[in-house]
Amino acid sequence: MKDEKRYITNKTTLGTLMVTLVLLLSGCATKVEVSGNFPTPVFHQMPLTVGVYYPPTFSQYTYHETNENRSDRTFGIGSAQVKLFQTILPSIFKSVVPMTSVNTPNLEQPVDLVLTMTVDDFQYTVPGDTRIDMYEVWIKYNMQLFDPQGQLIADWILTAYGKSPTAMLKSEGAAINEAMIVALRDAGAGFAMSFDKVPEIRQWLQHRANSQI
Repeated sequence: MKDEKRYITNKTTLGTLMVTLVLLLSGCATKVEVSGNFPTPVFHQMPLTVGVYYPPTFSQYTYHETNENRSDRTFGIGSAQVKLFQTILPSIFKSVVPMTSVNTPNLEQPVDLVLTMTVDDFQYTVPGDTRIDMYEVWIKYNMQLFDPQGQLIADWILTAYGKSPTAMLKSEGAAINEAMIVALRDAGAGFAMSFDKVPEIRQWLQHRANSQI
């Protein structure tokens, strides 16, 4: 009977420890709705009217950690991504027209091009992964550009990187948010600097210029 009681006691203690561990792990969950400000860049505007479609997979993009060996983390990036492009695109193009799809029928304002994008990949590291006092973020976007008839003009990859080197001075959520904002600013700068250098876009722009002579 004593051994049986000891077994029951040990089993109960083990169960209590497991419940406590689960509670502790759940308490370590990180949930971040990324937010921040993006400076308005100064560029020589291209004389183009561009329609922009933000698909739900982009505008509502949320990353959920699925690796069982990592803490529970959720990052809502969609709203911040939309805010970024809503800030930079009017500085790059003469006019920007919001669209509900990549199709252009019945648009009140004709467009020269239609731009859309999706998140192709998202990765991050925390100090526990690398033993470096830094949070890092990598984002890979798939950018697509269409003509008004729906024909694909260009399909290219835009990459972005951000880090928060002062991670130990703030909460994990704040450090990740900072790294995300740096990555998004990097994406914005990369888009602005490389848009007309994408070979297919450069060819389209040249053809447009020749046809207007």
